Amino acid sequence: MVKVALLIAVSEYEHGLPSLPGSKRDIQEMERVLRDPNMGEFDDVKPLLNPDLVTMQIEIERLFAEGRQKDDLVLLYFSGHGIRDEHDNLYFATRNTRQNQQRDVLTATAVPAQTIQGFMNRSPSKRQVLILDCCFSGAFAKGLSATGRGLNSVPIQIATLLGGEGRAVLTSSTETQESFEEGGVGIYTRFIVEGIETGAADTDKNGIITVEELHEYAKWKTQAARSDMKPNFFPVKEGYAIRLAKAPIGDYKLTYRKEVELWAQRRQGKFSSILLSALEENRKKLGLSLEEAEEIMAEVLQPTQEFQEKRLLYEQNFEEAILLDFPVNEEIRDELRYLQQILGLRDIDVASIEDKFNERKFTSAETYFDRGLKNYEKKNNEGAIRNYTKAIQLKPNYSVAYFNRGLAYHNLGNYQAAIEDYTEAIRINSEWGTINLARAYLERGIANYDSGNKQIALEDYTQSINHEAKSSRTYYERGLTYFDLKDYQAAIDDYTQAIKLNSTSYELDEATIYFERGLAYYDSNNKQAALEDWNQASVLKPNYCLAFYNQGLVHENNKDYQAAIQAYTQAIEVNGQWESISPSEAYYRRGLCQYELGQFQASVEDYTQAIKINSEFDLAYEKRGDAYHALENRELAIENYRQAESLYQNLFKTTERQRVRRKIRDLEQQ
Repeated sequence: MVKVALLIAVSEYEHGLPSLPGSKRDIQEMERVLRDPNMGEFDDVKPLLNPDLVTMQIEIERLFAEGRQKDDLVLLYFSGHGIRDEHDNLYFATRNTRQNQQRDVLTATAVPAQTIQGFMNRSPSKRQVLILDCCFSGAFAKGLSATGRGLNSVPIQIATLLGGEGRAVLTSSTETQESFEEGGVGIYTRFIVEGIETGAADTDKNGIITVEELHEYAKWKTQAARSDMKPNFFPVKEGYAIRLAKAPIGDYKLTYRKEVELWAQRRQGKFSSILLSALEENRKKLGLSLEEAEEIMAEVLQPTQEFQEKRLLYEQNFEEAILLDFPVNEEIRDELRYLQQILGLRDIDVASIEDKFNERKFTSAETYFDRGLKNYEKKNNEGAIRNYTKAIQLKPNYSVAYFNRGLAYHNLGNYQAAIEDYTEAIRINSEWGTINLARAYLERGIANYDSGNKQIALEDYTQSINHEAKSSRTYYERGLTYFDLKDYQAAIDDYTQAIKLNSTSYELDEATIYFERGLAYYDSNNKQAALEDWNQASVLKPNYCLAFYNQGLVHENNKDYQAAIQAYTQAIEVNGQWESISPSEAYYRRGLCQYELGQFQASVEDYTQAIKINSEFDLAYEKRGDAYHALENRELAIENYRQAESLYQNLFKTTERQRVRRKIRDLEQQ
């Protein structure tokens, strides 16, 4: 009487089937626990990694036939790809299993389950265990005899030593399901090994683990970790009672673990305060430390916790989806199905989650309003408008919904719709969602400004200030409008008030207000005040390119060319870091200043940089021609003038074209 095992793992495939790296680890773990004299106590364990078709069939036949006696216990374990044909027959893929052009497996290159059944049926051994950790493994049971539970026909000595006579097939999945790896090992195999190694599968605490006990343990733990896998057990005669491994007796850690396992299975991993108190007392009675008990509890509950985490992740995503749109559209539904598949959740698992939400009322005005906010925060303005509209249909006096829908319309550039919504929000301003009138007038003013109704925008800004006189933003927006209407003094006054208020509210970027006020001073012909504001803007924002550029314009206008060159240089150095200009313009203007100072070669270099950036820069060609003329380089001067003349002609700039033609003629006559 011996215990022998053949452990087959196919992790690598030569003809296109995806690799299963976990399979190699599967047989290593199985070999470890089966060989151990304190666990499996097997006399012979043979691992077989990545066999070809012939080798695999020969080794399986030898396992069941060569030297076998009636009382021997024979175990075959397989980890790899399981394949079904169109008649639901099961095959086991080998290293050299092939596929046809349609990527269907050629069954002649895989081992049929029926062949293995034939080996088992002809075997002298009456105790056979088959453990299959592969897809569709439940299909192996086709053709097996019905289960028998009686022990009357089993000799007492044999039953005592090995358990019941018969056959047991343990499968990681049903005949239609896939099996999965996780953490580098097959999920079902992981818990088969755990049940033997820890002794936790010995549920009746008699020191012996039967195949039925082992399967029930692994089944519960597998489904807790991956609910879309349903391991199956197919015993023939007394196969369920075959004794597979030993479990330590008198091990207090194991005793405590079994109690935790038992209650975790009964309560689906949810422990009440009563149960926790009972387990705590049991811990003390067994003499376990708190750390030891906590470690055991964590190990036992890990699969359940992982499953709950997966359910929670699905629930969070589903809730997010319905907060954006209800009912969920088909595109999002497809994505949820994909998430369900990846998480390994069954339809019943997700149905219980979705039913919990569906019991709530998702058709109230408040819910649609909240959904509109979610869409708006995600910059989905169309979705926001759709939900705010539903909220308004249910609550026609929902002023905040009108206001928020106006913001969404504004973002989409539909200014008229935005103005209408802001107007309705202001008109209603009901107790059902009272709005901030100052903000509503401000936003309507901006919408009117953007749609070109600048005079009406002024009126809205003034109304906003009447409701809230301390908003720097409103003064700033009104200042912009006055500037566009060329009322520069009114613009300056509003910008000044915005700066004053912003010093405490910090509502705006202060450098921007100084810059805009500088523009108003400049256009009102107060160049010195403009220069001071632009200087202040560049102090507040050291990378403010436009502020430096405009400083250069003032210095250039004042004929302070050295200061202008310095300002243009700073504009070039920080260009693009904040507000930006065309770098070609800065190089061009610096070139003009270099020329005025008699630095002709430096001006040529600046004009050249401007042209590199903008090859159609007609004035830069003309001015570079002037610089070459000053350097007495007649040929290059004429060449640049001709390029400028061509560009002026293309742009129908008649006056400029005539000007450079005169310059060309004068040089040619020298």
